Amino acid sequence: VFRALEPNVTYSLDLVLRIYDGVFALFLGLSFARTSRAFFQYALPMFLVMPLAVLAMPFPDASSKMFFSASLGMFFVPICYWSASVICLLQAAYLKLHHGNHFRPVRRNRLLFFGMTLAVLGTVTYLRASGLASPNQFEVASRFIPLALVLLLGGVVVLEYSETEKAVRVSHLSKYHKRPILPTRVPGVMLKIDLKESTVLEKEAGARSGAQEYGKLSTVWFSMMAQVVFEFGGEIIKEEGDSLIAFFDSESQKNPLLSAVWAAQKMSSSQAGLSQVFEMLGLDPKRRVCFRGAIVSGDLFPVWKNSGPFKVPSFEGNVLVNASRLLDLEYEIPENKGKTLIVLEDSDFDAAEKFNPGFSEQLLLRHHRLTDSDQKPRIISVLHLIPDASSIQKSA
Repeated sequence: VFRALEPNVTYSLDLVLRIYDGVFALFLGLSFARTSRAFFQYALPMFLVMPLAVLAMPFPDASSKMFFSASLGMFFVPICYWSASVICLLQAAYLKLHHGNHFRPVRRNRLLFFGMTLAVLGTVTYLRASGLASPNQFEVASRFIPLALVLLLGGVVVLEYSETEKAVRVSHLSKYHKRPILPTRVPGVMLKIDLKESTVLEKEAGARSGAQEYGKLSTVWFSMMAQVVFEFGGEIIKEEGDSLIAFFDSESQKNPLLSAVWAAQKMSSSQAGLSQVFEMLGLDPKRRVCFRGAIVSGDLFPVWKNSGPFKVPSFEGNVLVNASRLLDLEYEIPENKGKTLIVLEDSDFDAAEKFNPGFSEQLLLRHHRLTDSDQKPRIISVLHLIPDASSIQKSA
């Protein structure tokens, strides 16, 4: 095919392929070493358009373009391979120096293999382009060795990717941390709930059927609440003590604020099924279980945090703080005992009521002014959720 083309076209194609050969090698090393995605976000597009800029250069004739292409093959391409090699080897050295020999030895050994293989490929490329190795004498080896090494690198990548995917499937990660590229910001609505009088329930259940039996009630309650979150398209962010934090993002929800309120209402109604568990624990089966809740709009920031030699999934953002502060304000609501109350900012209630006027039928307080634990004034609305009430969803 190349021989049938004009010399100028042939050298242009050769120039483009050499540039992409080096770029592919460089970003292969960057990706396997798991460097900053800024390289891929900003540098990769520039490298991809590099051939266009080079082809736009005013070459006097085809032979000049051939000479330039040969120079790229002798210098640019090997340097890209060697740079990628150094990046992988530095990453392996970093893991060893900062975390010790026992930290992820398989990952470290793969980085070493990847780096050394890229170095060999860069050297082979240089020898072929510079003419130090006779093309006729090493014709088979010069073509077979790079192909074999590239296939080996591909096997390592496939193996690591499959192991990572398997680990993600069996681990308890959020859907945000399971993504290949961690989102920097996730807008949506947070729902935080906390089981009321859990200490009293634990003492009563412990006195009648043993302290360990209370765990059954707690497990059933959490399971029921989590099922409702998933039913309404939410994501469990955290479980701590007798609290559960869920998030309804704007990516998967047309109106995450409504989804959060509907989920809270369904949670309140679902608790009626706990009477059988109460009877099993020797408690009054007619006793009602209530929770306090807070709903707040905001941005959630998924992150990986260092915990010793490991990285653990976590979340940051003011929405977490605001949810906790609003939840604490429930203690200051008059006659809150024995009721499932949901605290919202007034602005969130106004936004939700526009889409569903039925909210006002379960409104306990409106434009209520309180000061949170940070001495910040809050204007809140409070919903009193009544089990099996359907007014909240009747205009959905």
